[in-house]
Amino acid sequence: FITQKPINAYKPTLYALITAVENYCKKENIPIPFFNIEVKSHPMWYRKYVPAPGTFVQILQKEILILQSEGYLADFYISSFDPLFLKALNNKMPRVTIAFLTENRLPLELNLKRLGFKPQIYSPYYRFLSVQTLHNAHKMGIKIVTWTVNDGRIAHKLINMGVDGLISDYPNIIR
Repeated sequence: FITQKPINAYKPTLYALITAVENYCKKENIPIPFFNIEVKSHPMWYRKYVPAPGTFVQILQKEILILQSEGYLADFYISSFDPLFLKALNNKMPRVTIAFLTENRLPLELNLKRLGFKPQIYSPYYRFLSVQTLHNAHKMGIKIVTWTVNDGRIAHKLINMGVDGLISDYPNIIR
């Protein structure tokens, strides 16, 4: 990214990330943010780069249960492009809020058929979102959180259109 500066870093576990953010927020007396936990998964990656969906869900569930048992209160939803992972997640953790990320031009109904259940959030690429899709999703009780909106004018157009949320690499463009 244009404003990004290289720094030495590591990829923390979900537990390390959420505990660090919550502890910082408590120390600074600021609200704990809402987390969009995107799970990177794809059938071609199973058992090579990522666990199979059932195993992946068990690992995620264990992390979440540990956080909850220790009193961490982060609000979150789990998103993924992988319908098989999301199906396993929905079966094992039916109370978790799920966002189905899509990057195709298929109608909402066909994407939901691929998924096999109604998620709480539908997350299409913003260029593929139509007013009709937004209307249909809202009629079904599904929120629309579109991605990756990096232009302020487009962000405001989508907000005026009625999206429920935006994902951006530059959240400050929306202010």
